Amino acid sequence: MYKIVKSIFIVISVVCFSFNTFSQNVENIYFKIQIAASKVALSNSKLGSICKTSDMLIVEYENNWYKYILRKKFFTYEKALAYKKTINVKGAFVLAYKNEQKVNITEVVNLEDINNNIIVYRLQLGVSTKKANAEAMSWIKSGGKPIITVKYKKYYLYTVGDFTTEAEAKKFKNEKQLNDAKIIKFKNGNPFK
Repeated sequence: MYKIVKSIFIVISVVCFSFNTFSQNVENIYFKIQIAASKVALSNSKLGSICKTSDMLIVEYENNWYKYILRKKFFTYEKALAYKKTINVKGAFVLAYKNEQKVNITEVVNLEDINNNIIVYRLQLGVSTKKANAEAMSWIKSGGKPIITVKYKKYYLYTVGDFTTEAEAKKFKNEKQLNDAKIIKFKNGNPFK
């Protein structure tokens, strides 16, 4: 009887440990939606005019930018994208988090699979033959959006945005005074003409 109880206990312990480990692995990646960024703090009325939602906002101050992020978490990129469409905020974008730290979205999502045959426009802020380190990345002016690093052929492209139209990309470029940025069309995660 003791051996049977001991065996059952071991099996339950292994199953619980496995489930707990699986749950932790699933929960350590999530997504949020940033609705605005500004060099000066925005008033509640200004935020209300940007985004008409009852969702709570988080305000982060990072690299001299006030970033306004919906508190709501999404555990798949697709759900975050779908929700972003429902709030209908121009310039809103999805942020990725891993182990409670903001990460480049390409670390946790294969954008090529999701954006299959979808054309998006990004602003290219820089290009190099060697991948930039964190210090070099902090010097790139991005207009408050996270920088997406794309390896294309032998180059690293530093881009922002997933704008649906060229006009939307141009408007963001002008508003954020990203004068040296080049608008590039992407399909399946790669630039094309």
